[in-house]
Amino acid sequence: MQLEKVLITREGLEKLKAELHQREQIKKKDLVETLIISKESGDERENDGFSLAFEDFKINEQRIIDLKDIIKYHQIIQPKQNEYVELGHTITLIDEKGNTKVLQLVGDYEADPMNGKITIKSPIGRELMDKEKGDRISLGIISRILI
Repeated sequence: MQLEKVLITREGLEKLKAELHQREQIKKKDLVETLIISKESGDERENDGFSLAFEDFKINEQRIIDLKDIIKYHQIIQPKQNEYVELGHTITLIDEKGNTKVLQLVGDYEADPMNGKITIKSPIGRELMDKEKGDRISLGIISRILI
């Protein structure tokens, strides 16, 4: 089954590749060691340590599968150099007091609002899409857009 193209920045793709490598090459080995040690500790049916280790192993394996799919079906976001806000752009908002906030519009798999990476599906992302440099928007306070 082919997945829908996953929109992602080049930086985001590299982070996902690094996570995949870490999970396959390091974390998986550590989890297998933990499983072996836990299994040696007694009956698997009554061994909470084994049950927890096995659950961690399954979660890691599922994340590996998900990462491989994302990487396989990715599409790099390449925003045009224009005056309109679109996916991939980094936007600086300036409020009426002169305070600035820098945001980047990214695909769903890169969203990290605490670090200024927001999706176009978020309320702020929807508000910013297709606006022009210099437009005013209302995000609780009035801001002016700079691209």
